[in-house]
Amino acid sequence: MCSEQKEDIIKLLAQILRDKHDNDEIGNLLDIFPTRAELINASEQQLTSIKGIGKK
Repeated sequence: MCSEQKEDIIKLLAQILRDKHDNDEIGNLLDIFPTRAELINASEQQLTSIKGIGKK
């Protein structure tokens, strides 16, 4: 993934999480799911197992 695509995903996730762009949870997500496809196809269980990510 190029840096521009990564920045787009970071911005999108920050909007979703209603937080700033340098959020640790966003970094954790991108470390575990580095591509759009992996993130989109992640299960709820996979996502909520990440520290800082949960149901609200």
